[in-house]
Amino acid sequence: MRTPPAPFTLAMLTKPLLSATTLAALQECRERLGAQGMFRANMITDYLGITQGVITAEGDNQVLQVAAGRTLASTRTTPLPEPSPDAPAWLHLLNQRARTLLAGADPGAGTDATTLAEATATAWAAHSLQEDAFRHQDQAGSLLRELAQL
Repeated sequence: MRTPPAPFTLAMLTKPLLSATTLAALQECRERLGAQGMFRANMITDYLGITQGVITAEGDNQVLQVAAGRTLASTRTTPLPEPSPDAPAWLHLLNQRARTLLAGADPGAGTDATTLAEATATAWAAHSLQEDAFRHQDQAGSLLRELAQL
């Protein structure tokens, strides 16, 4: 059973990960759609603006990552669950990366803190997505497993 991080730490990990991922996905969609991506009817530019607002709201993502990373580094604990032995290799690697970064992190170094926060948030999100995928044995579960692997 995993122990989730404190709610404020989880928020500081989640907001930068989700807003940056959303912005990257929307940018990719806009570029792939060509001129269609710029048309107001497709709303991609609207979503880009909303996402920029999310990034700005509730604090600068970089500041949140530094604060979350410093919290993790100062307590020397990571909220990550242990993957089951039959979990995909990539999930074990994500966990190991976060734990290795935690072991060598300097709580005072902003770059260490940001890297640790990014690694922990990515591993946490992958675990959660993998768990959700295995709860569904239908097409949705298959799609979720493929998405988690990406």
